[in-house]
Amino acid sequence: MNNNRHIKILFWNIRGINSHKKWDAIRDKTIESACQVLCLQETKRENFDPYYLKKFCPKNLDSFAFAPSIGSSRGLLTVWNSRLFDGRVVQNNSYSVTVNLLGRFDNKSIHVTNIYGPSQSAQKLPFITWLMNLDTDNYQTWVLGGDFNLIRNPENRNKPGGDLGEMNLFNEMISDLDLVEIPFSGRNYT
Repeated sequence: MNNNRHIKILFWNIRGINSHKKWDAIRDKTIESACQVLCLQETKRENFDPYYLKKFCPKNLDSFAFAPSIGSSRGLLTVWNSRLFDGRVVQNNSYSVTVNLLGRFDNKSIHVTNIYGPSQSAQKLPFITWLMNLDTDNYQTWVLGGDFNLIRNPENRNKPGGDLGEMNLFNEMISDLDLVEIPFSGRNYT
């Protein structure tokens, strides 16, 4: 980040968060990464409270915002360290949770948008349209991450095929918003 400020953010499509095995994996990876912000997608959970958070988050990650699952799918959770950041939810919808984090020690602001895009083709155009209409000009520093359920080119697929129209729209959105793709840090936790 600018001005020698570094924030560690972990984005992870957890594909369900209702088991001891998942709780242990999340806690272990969160501790290993030393992240200050944790963004989970596809939690498949309708509600979160501080007690439930303690099942999988280290003590330093203690403030949160979430978008509930719809039935047994979707769901987003963004968790941050309240000793480092004052957090305020600025947007919460079926695609995303955006939190403004204000650094307690430097008064610098960062917006973190945790995204889970639809997996069905019929719902992808409204999602891409929503992304293209994001007003990023108001954000000085902004991180947008998660599971978009879209790919940039056919080589990103683990099997042949893919919708070239969706790929073109996704790449156009990335270009229009002047987004910079951060390289993967491994395929298991990206």
